[in-house]
Amino acid sequence: SPGLLGPHYQPRTPCRLVSTEQARDLDDPSIALIAWSIQAHPRGGKIELLDDSAESYAAGLYAAMHRCDRADCAEIWIETPPAFDDAERHETRSIWNAISERLARAAQSG
Repeated sequence: SPGLLGPHYQPRTPCRLVSTEQARDLDDPSIALIAWSIQAHPRGGKIELLDDSAESYAAGLYAAMHRCDRADCAEIWIETPPAFDDAERHETRSIWNAISERLARAAQSG
Protein backbone atom coordinates (compact mmCIF):
# COMPACT_ATOMS: atom_id res chain seq x y z
CA SER A 1 0.00 0.00 0.00
CA PRO A 2 1.38 3.40 -0.92
CA GLY A 3 2.86 5.36 1.95
CA LEU A 4 3.33 2.43 4.33
CA LEU A 5 7.10 2.39 4.10
CA GLY A 6 7.79 6.10 3.96
CA PRO A 7 10.05 7.76 1.39
CA HIS A 8 12.51 5.66 -0.53
CA TYR A 9 15.91 5.52 1.16
CA GLN A 10 19.18 4.25 -0.25
CA PRO A 11 22.01 3.97 2.26
CA ARG A 12 25.46 5.31 1.42
CA THR A 13 26.97 2.11 2.81
CA PRO A 14 26.97 -0.78 0.32
CA CYS A 15 23.98 -2.96 1.07
CA ARG A 16 22.94 -6.45 -0.01
CA LEU A 17 20.24 -8.98 0.63
CA VAL A 18 21.42 -12.30 2.00
CA SER A 19 19.80 -15.60 2.89
CA THR A 20 19.32 -16.66 6.49
CA GLU A 21 22.16 -19.15 6.04
CA GLN A 22 24.52 -16.46 4.76
CA ALA A 23 23.56 -14.19 7.67
CA ARG A 24 24.26 -16.94 10.19
CA ASP A 25 27.65 -17.59 8.59
CA LEU A 26 28.70 -13.92 8.60
CA ASP A 27 32.31 -13.88 9.75
CA ASP A 28 33.17 -10.17 9.47
CA PRO A 29 32.33 -7.90 12.44
CA SER A 30 32.71 -4.80 10.22
CA ILE A 31 29.54 -5.81 8.33
CA ALA A 32 26.30 -4.67 9.94
CA LEU A 33 23.41 -7.12 9.90
CA ILE A 34 19.70 -6.38 9.75
CA ALA A 35 17.90 -9.60 10.64
CA TRP A 36 14.59 -11.02 11.78
CA SER A 37 15.54 -14.62 12.66
CA ILE A 38 18.99 -14.18 14.20
CA GLN A 39 19.30 -12.76 17.71
CA ALA A 40 23.01 -11.87 17.67
CA HIS A 41 25.67 -10.97 15.10
CA PRO A 42 27.77 -14.12 14.57
CA ARG A 43 31.01 -12.15 15.15
CA GLY A 44 29.79 -9.51 17.58
CA GLY A 45 29.31 -6.74 15.03
CA LYS A 46 26.38 -4.34 14.74
CA ILE A 47 22.98 -5.98 14.45
CA GLU A 48 19.50 -4.52 14.07
CA LEU A 49 16.64 -6.90 14.87
CA LEU A 50 13.30 -6.67 13.07
CA ASP A 51 10.05 -8.40 13.86
CA ASP A 52 8.78 -11.00 11.38
CA SER A 53 5.31 -9.46 10.99
CA ALA A 54 4.86 -7.35 7.87
CA GLU A 55 3.66 -4.24 9.70
CA SER A 56 6.42 -4.28 12.32
CA TYR A 57 9.12 -5.13 9.79
CA ALA A 58 8.04 -2.24 7.55
CA ALA A 59 7.86 0.15 10.50
CA GLY A 60 11.40 -0.64 11.68
CA LEU A 61 13.26 -1.21 8.43
CA TYR A 62 14.27 2.33 7.50
CA ALA A 63 15.27 3.29 11.03
CA ALA A 64 17.47 0.18 11.16
CA MET A 65 19.02 1.04 7.79
CA HIS A 66 19.74 4.60 8.93
CA ARG A 67 21.39 3.40 12.16
CA CYS A 68 23.56 0.93 10.26
CA ASP A 69 24.45 3.59 7.69
CA ARG A 70 25.61 5.92 10.48
CA ALA A 71 27.60 3.17 12.23
CA ASP A 72 30.51 3.41 9.79
CA CYS A 73 30.28 -0.25 8.79
CA ALA A 74 31.98 -1.66 5.71
CA GLU A 75 28.72 -3.07 4.37
CA ILE A 76 25.13 -3.71 5.43
CA TRP A 77 23.69 -7.19 5.02
CA ILE A 78 19.93 -7.53 5.20
CA GLU A 79 18.50 -10.97 5.84
CA THR A 80 15.88 -11.70 3.20
CA PRO A 81 12.45 -11.07 4.75
CA PRO A 82 10.36 -14.05 5.82
CA ALA A 83 8.31 -15.68 3.08
CA PHE A 84 4.65 -14.89 3.31
CA ASP A 85 2.04 -17.59 3.00
CA ASP A 86 -0.15 -17.32 -0.10
CA ALA A 87 -3.16 -17.71 2.18
CA GLU A 88 -2.33 -14.48 4.08
CA ARG A 89 -4.55 -11.44 3.76
CA HIS A 90 -4.13 -9.39 0.60
CA GLU A 91 -3.02 -6.38 2.68
CA THR A 92 -0.17 -8.35 4.22
CA ARG A 93 0.98 -9.62 0.82
CA SER A 94 0.96 -6.05 -0.45
CA ILE A 95 3.17 -4.91 2.43
CA TRP A 96 5.67 -7.75 1.87
CA ASN A 97 5.75 -7.02 -1.86
CA ALA A 98 6.46 -3.35 -1.16
CA ILE A 99 9.18 -4.27 1.35
CA SER A 100 10.82 -6.61 -1.17
CA GLU A 101 10.76 -3.92 -3.85
CA ARG A 102 12.30 -1.32 -1.54
CA LEU A 103 14.98 -3.74 -0.33
CA ALA A 104 15.93 -4.58 -3.91
CA ARG A 105 16.41 -0.87 -4.60
CA ALA A 106 18.45 -0.35 -1.44
CA ALA A 107 20.64 -3.33 -2.32
CA GLN A 108 21.45 -1.66 -5.64
CA SER A 109 22.82 1.38 -3.79
CA GLY A 110 26.18 -0.21 -3.13
